[in-house]
Amino acid sequence: MAQLFTSIITFFIFSPLFFFLLLLFILNLRLKDDNRSFKLAADGSVPFLLLSVYFLMEVIWEKSFFLLFLLLLILLFCLFAFIYWKKTNRFDMKLVFHKFWRMLFLLFGLLYVVFMVYGLLSYAFRYL
Repeated sequence: MAQLFTSIITFFIFSPLFFFLLLLFILNLRLKDDNRSFKLAADGSVPFLLLSVYFLMEVIWEKSFFLLFLLLLILLFCLFAFIYWKKTNRFDMKLVFHKFWRMLFLLFGLLYVVFMVYGLLSYAFRYL
């Protein structure tokens, strides 16, 4: 049973788009609200996107980027929080983190596509 669970989680880490679409489908059936379902599916798939981009970077460049990755996330949050604070003159940690989490979905969704294409092309040209 544990092996099945591990295999499913691994599949979702290496294909976060599939997880997003599956979650969107399930939430759409349950909630009947397309907008809310999309937002919740995006929120739920961020951890898988983060892990997927991290592992893609590790596979492509054959190095561990854990500390750099963690530092990048912290710096992005600080920058995002600072810009939000300057723009609104208030700082609500829950709201800032929620908006940051949604921004991570967009950013890491794009990074996933870029690294996937780069990885496939670099692998293909390496063996030509």
